[in-house]
Amino acid sequence: VTRLIPDAKGTTCGLRLEKITGTQHAHILRVPFRTKNGILRKWISRFDVWPYLEKFSE
Repeated sequence: VTRLIPDAKGTTCGLRLEKITGTQHAHILRVPFRTKNGILRKWISRFDVWPYLEKFSE
C-alpha cells in the first residue's frame, strides 16, 4: 500500500493498482490521502505526511 497521487505526471503514481514486474500475483495498491475538502491531488513533502498517515491508520 502506498499513496495515490492523481496529478502525478510522468510516473505511475496516479494508477490505483499496478502490477509488480516479475511477479504473478503481486500488485501495488495506491490509496489517496483525503482532506475535509476531498482528495489531496498533489505531491507533498514527507515531513507533511504524518497527519495523513495517522488518519489513515485510525
